[in-house]
Amino acid sequence: MDNETPYHIIRKELRSSIKEKLPKLKLLKKKEDEIKFYDVLLDIEPNIKKHIIKIIHTDIQKVHFKKITYNLNNLIDQLFIETYDHIENFSDDDEFYIWLYKKTNEILDDVMIQELEEIAQIRNSSLKKVQQLLNETKKALQISFFNRYPVNS
Repeated sequence: MDNETPYHIIRKELRSSIKEKLPKLKLLKKKEDEIKFYDVLLDIEPNIKKHIIKIIHTDIQKVHFKKITYNLNNLIDQLFIETYDHIENFSDDDEFYIWLYKKTNEILDDVMIQELEEIAQIRNSSLKKVQQLLNETKKALQISFFNRYPVNS
């Protein structure tokens, strides 16, 4: 299809990469070869980085932040650790693909909530205002999550 959006292209590339790499990742985990495991996972990582950057920019616009202070490499490192810890739980590449997206979004949600809490502390906001801001952010993140995972994809 010629009129695919960049987001769909990223998803397609990631699916293809996961299908190819999942058996290798499982084998390397079984051998407890963390270094080679991370090397193989690095082949998938560019697509994950694109996804993370897209989601962060979208979430920043939805919550009207001027700037989010995050370190992309820290997010990727956390995702690598989670992946290594759970890789043997996946029966197929589709399951891993879905988990990878959900885990990435879960990590991003945690970063956004932490950022909100830091902003609230800086602004000396009341607890009630902070809670309201957190609730609004969680709602925006949930809506964003549901929009990212259409039922019939």
